[in-house]
Amino acid sequence: MRWFWLVALLACKPAASVPGAPARLVVSFGSICCGTDSAAETRLRAVPLPSGVTLQHASWGREGESDECFDLSPLSTSERAAFVKRVSAAIAGGENVSVVEDGACHKER
Repeated sequence: MRWFWLVALLACKPAASVPGAPARLVVSFGSICCGTDSAAETRLRAVPLPSGVTLQHASWGREGESDECFDLSPLSTSERAAFVKRVSAAIAGGENVSVVEDGACHKER
């Protein structure tokens, strides 16, 4: 049974931690019953993208749940930290909103 948990943990390893994979910032908008936090989404969209950063949207839920996945590979370490700080400030106080560095995006539904 122990090997099962080891395999499960290895299978859950984020894609961005694989050498050569893009450095990602994933902002997930979840919902418990009544849709996602549209105000937090609007604030996130107001954050300007640094040059070279790409954004991928992935809708994965029935109530509008989605991920906004930023490829931060073109940025330096300090630029990444500054961008993550701006994004985190923009969605602060958002309901059912999470930020994960070096995470994997949900697959489209």
